[in-house]
Amino acid sequence: MSKLSLKTISISAAYIAGKLGMKIRFSNNPWEAWTDSVEMVLPCIPESYPPNVLHGFIAHEGGHVKFSHFNEMNVTPLHEKLAGVIEDVRMERAIMKALPGTVGDLNHTVRYAMETGMISGPDDNSCPGVVLISYALAFLRGEYLRQPLIEFLPASEKMLERTFPTGVSVRLPALLCMVEKLNDNNESYDLAGKIIAMLKDEADKLAQKSEDEDENESPTPASNSENETAAVTGEERVEQGTANSSKIGSNEATSKPNNSSSATAEKQLKAIADALGAADTDLPKDLFNEIREQMQASANEAIESGENVVYSIPSGDCGNYSPGDGTELMASARAHSSRIRNQLLILSETETFSGYVTALTGQRLDTHRLSRFVSGDMRIYKKRSEVPAISTAMHLLVDLSSSMQSGGKDKIAIEAALAITMGLKSIPGTDPALTYFLGSSDSPVFPVLEHGQSKVNRMACRVNLPSSGSTPMGEAIRYALFQLAKCNVDKHQMLIVTDGSPNNFASTLQAISECERLGVEMFGVGIGQEGRSVERLFKNSITILSVKDLQTALFNLFKQQFKRAA
Repeated sequence: MSKLSLKTISISAAYIAGKLGMKIRFSNNPWEAWTDSVEMVLPCIPESYPPNVLHGFIAHEGGHVKFSHFNEMNVTPLHEKLAGVIEDVRMERAIMKALPGTVGDLNHTVRYAMETGMISGPDDNSCPGVVLISYALAFLRGEYLRQPLIEFLPASEKMLERTFPTGVSVRLPALLCMVEKLNDNNESYDLAGKIIAMLKDEADKLAQKSEDEDENESPTPASNSENETAAVTGEERVEQGTANSSKIGSNEATSKPNNSSSATAEKQLKAIADALGAADTDLPKDLFNEIREQMQASANEAIESGENVVYSIPSGDCGNYSPGDGTELMASARAHSSRIRNQLLILSETETFSGYVTALTGQRLDTHRLSRFVSGDMRIYKKRSEVPAISTAMHLLVDLSSSMQSGGKDKIAIEAALAITMGLKSIPGTDPALTYFLGSSDSPVFPVLEHGQSKVNRMACRVNLPSSGSTPMGEAIRYALFQLAKCNVDKHQMLIVTDGSPNNFASTLQAISECERLGVEMFGVGIGQEGRSVERLFKNSITILSVKDLQTALFNLFKQQFKRAA
């Protein structure tokens, strides 16, 4: 996947989820996909999957969570399908207003469905229910949402006119235009009910018209030749499209009822009956259900073929494992962070300050420019000139495998990481995050501070995590990569602190390579002799013999985030 597509997927997913108050997770199971009021779970899609289609799917499903409240309705399949089409359009219109950026994604999704054959216009072999649903879909998404499906509207309209009586083709679009006034999904069901009632009303009109024609039919005796002449003349008039017959002679009898007209009426009555009585399998599938199934199939094919897939690393809750309150550890780290914070602030000001300039307004006079006042030039005030600092997202990964227990390395590493994190948190334009990784198959990572989290004091109940297990470094790097991709900043950096080799060296190398390819700056800090493995993993790395030197080493590395590219 390209850097743009990965970043776009992550930012868009996180943005929509944040607006809707939901979480997004990519499952490692290709067939797992569901949405509830809290979380949206998507299958592990391949990296080649179109990102705009994914964004459109997320927007659609998230929109249902925010704007739709479905209740179990005891209605016919046609009523259910019509209500679904109407509610989808009403909901998408609402989410387009709330999140204008979703307009393009939803349009791309519809275009993708058209190109892949998920949506197609009706043909002569389509059953009446399909003709009706296809027209409603093309009309609402084309005319109301201005989506690419408008290309199918002319053909759908012709099939509607050929299949149903004129009253249906006139009244149906008028009813569908009422979608603009709908406020919730119950009203969508009510509008679908009005369409069903309209179909029944048109069927009653056709039946009544046929009965009236049968009652008015009163043929008079006539010679065989006259009857034959009248019949032939009637056929010719039907072929010419003549509505009213004229007199052939003074002795001509009234012509027989138009057999073709009766057949058409019977056909239209049957079409309405077939549509009203259609089974669920006779009607088109829901568009976004088809996209979900196609997404699941793509994920399964990618796994079977060995293609890289996008999935979320499961994370644990430090609060469930911490043996006690980490207030003392936080206080100690905060005391050590004060010096680091001051040094980083000085460094930040040095990097952004570029001197003084004169200005028309200000609070300090430039004594060297007071002579300008005589000539009317009021640029006599002194102002600081600063260049914008490069915004940076930094993710710290701290190894808490069982080997870190030796000599209390885990506590020292945690304290050093906390001190640096709190120091970075005070720097404008810097968004740090801190995550532990340790040997747990279910939850290899434990986030302590997430990107964008403002309440640092809330970390107290999460920092005091005991070290255990092995070193799932590759999983931790992939987790941090996905979190970094959500940060809309100029620079992305990741720093890993470990005292040994990862569980899977090849997988970790692959994860690091992926990060570097996507523009993430990688740093490794090894502790002790075993920690020299970082030299084989990271291009930028240092090894310290004592964990007590970790704080100084981290500070020296973090200076690089303030350096601007030449």
